[in-house]
Amino acid sequence: MKACLTLALVLSTLLLLSPQASANEVLCLEAVEEQRFERLTTVCIDLPHRNRLEKMRMLMSGDFTHYLGTFAQPSEASRLLKKEAETGDSNAQYMYSQLFGTVHKAAAEAWANHPGNDGRTSMANYNAQVRAEAASWLQRAAENGHTLAQLETAEAMLLSSYTSEDINLREALSIAERANEDNPVLATRLITRIKKRISEY
Repeated sequence: MKACLTLALVLSTLLLLSPQASANEVLCLEAVEEQRFERLTTVCIDLPHRNRLEKMRMLMSGDFTHYLGTFAQPSEASRLLKKEAETGDSNAQYMYSQLFGTVHKAAAEAWANHPGNDGRTSMANYNAQVRAEAASWLQRAAENGHTLAQLETAEAMLLSSYTSEDINLREALSIAERANEDNPVLATRLITRIKKRISEY
């Protein structure tokens, strides 16, 4: 099976750090206030290593610093970003989804000291809450026409079709085709894969 587009999009967003940008709490807040959402991953998340594989390891393990607070106690930047997302701004919705799912998820090796570990909630249940919140905002962004959100949604539906019979692949195709209008480079291959999967049913 081909690499998950969702993971590729998230990692490419988070790993392509501008040479001029560095994670900083003040810059994180300023980027949200100025609605410069494309900068949020570079100024709100600290991935100090130059090596892409090391950055990926840090992301997957949750071993990095960020300035977005916790699930229960979000930072001012996180609250402002969510407020902007609630106004219907698809860029804010997409970035909130990406950042929320990335910074709040818990890894097994870090769960003992994770802020989400209250002694009553299991790591699996905590991560399920994080995924649900991130997915909700991703869906809103996709419905509001955000191309990357549409591609991630269609990709997730395609992958789910291999483990569930309840997935509407025609809907996934429709979503991918809408994304194709703005980003044919990424959408074309996904559309081909969805059509192939539909033909296998």
